[in-house]
Amino acid sequence: MALRKLDISLPEIGEYLNNKSTSNYKNLLAKHANILDQLLLNLQKMRSELNDRINFLENTESLPVESVHLTAEAEEYLFLSDPVPQNADLKIRTKISAQHLSTLADYVTFNNHVSGYILDKTAFIAGKRPHTKYFYQSFSQPFDSPYFFLKSAGSYATIYFEGIYCSYGKPHVTMLYQYLQDNNLQAVSDLYMTSIRNHWVTNDNGSYLNKLSVKVKKITVEF
Repeated sequence: MALRKLDISLPEIGEYLNNKSTSNYKNLLAKHANILDQLLLNLQKMRSELNDRINFLENTESLPVESVHLTAEAEEYLFLSDPVPQNADLKIRTKISAQHLSTLADYVTFNNHVSGYILDKTAFIAGKRPHTKYFYQSFSQPFDSPYFFLKSAGSYATIYFEGIYCSYGKPHVTMLYQYLQDNNLQAVSDLYMTSIRNHWVTNDNGSYLNKLSVKVKKITVEF
């Protein structure tokens, strides 16, 4: 009964009873001690991810909206989708997004639902509305995967705005572009459109909260 309380299977118990020895008993217990160790690590990882999400949600309540700010951001770990073709229609985008979420399930214990799009820098610099290059999901820790992408630390021009990006994003992209022009800044990354408050926490899409940001550097003028 003691072995069953350790969640050791009946076939394993039967195998041991047919081959009793101190060594086999020790190996059987050690095997399940390792299983419990892994379970503890997984639970600790999930608990850490839950704490990160709770803190994140608390911080969203005081974010400034409708104005561009220059902020210092730490590096961030992203899980990318397959590339999104520039002129992809809704069917293709939906297929890529669905595959992205399906693959994501193999890597996460807790989905924090912090997702977004990487938007094209070249179009942005040209003053045009940038197209989507990738979908992404934010991770709290680095991970081993061909879909892993490191969003580098640095200075980011950032604006928060409410509503759905496809409906309200264009004027905010323009505001971000104008901020760079007015402050002699150069975009050195693609744009990141992060959905911070979405359908997982509200039924009112007018209260969705988005973060639009781009890494920048000061333009130096040589004389």
